[in-house]
Amino acid sequence: MIFDEASGVLSKIWEVAEGALTDGEGFFFAYGNPTKPDGEFADCFDKHSHIYRTRHVDSRSVSHTNKAALAGIIAKYGEDSDEVKVRIKGQFPTQSFDGFFDVASVSDCMQREDVVVDRAAALIMAVDVANSGGDEIVIGFRQGWDARSRPLQARTNLRHGEMVKWVAATADANQPDAIVIECVGIGIPLCDDLEDLGYKVHRAYPGSITTDPHYYNNRALWYSEFRDWVYEPLSAMPDDPVTFSQMTKMKYFLRKSDGKTLMESKQDMRTRGLPSPDRSDMYMLTFAVKVARRNPNMAANAGARRRRMAKTEYDPLNT
Repeated sequence: MIFDEASGVLSKIWEVAEGALTDGEGFFFAYGNPTKPDGEFADCFDKHSHIYRTRHVDSRSVSHTNKAALAGIIAKYGEDSDEVKVRIKGQFPTQSFDGFFDVASVSDCMQREDVVVDRAAALIMAVDVANSGGDEIVIGFRQGWDARSRPLQARTNLRHGEMVKWVAATADANQPDAIVIECVGIGIPLCDDLEDLGYKVHRAYPGSITTDPHYYNNRALWYSEFRDWVYEPLSAMPDDPVTFSQMTKMKYFLRKSDGKTLMESKQDMRTRGLPSPDRSDMYMLTFAVKVARRNPNMAANAGARRRRMAKTEYDPLNT
């Protein structure tokens, strides 16, 4: 059995192929440019490397390739670029060509040692709801550049009453400036009941069309703001492998009709054999509301305060 352009072969077909090779002494070959950092083909070189015999082929080592053209690609994109890794070195990229988040930037955000604690920034609490069936109900927080000090909480298969009590108790314990809930499906009665209990809830509608000319809907817009936040050198998230996987495997598209950005849907991710991005969506929801700072007179980040203090304590007369 031979797979050509193996990066594009759906996981379900890989599954069927493995079953077809259980009889006799079948041979299985998979070839192709390593265009995606995830998927069954990538797993052959990583997670399942103990099963498969693998080989990377550098185009520069092949006799009949155009070496001048290859050198031009390297000069244009850089030796360590994903374009060169995929098209010349035969290596898997750090980010899919249609991947939304850069793997290295997400890793830096999660592993950054210093956390900028800006207590004057608004504290946003977000809730990503889920029906029963294994999807997670996730609660998390972001305060300025800090999304790590208050770790996310995730549960599954909660009854409605249990979910209301859990969200209310979490809000009471943290006193957020805004509670953002995705107001679709079971999120609607959750918002209703919390408001009946006296909580002020911001109802978020990710699927609604946005007025921003670059994005098709709110989900694409909020994810773009989330990505910009991740790429900033001050941001810090929990080092959570589930969130990392959900963020780095998410794709985006440009609509042919108008060129607007549209995020891959949850159903499309399930079709690719991926779980619902519940934790990633929760962080996205923290950008669905704009809230004024708790104290506008305080510095925007602790680092700036420390730098000003250092200048104040310096004695120019050395007395």
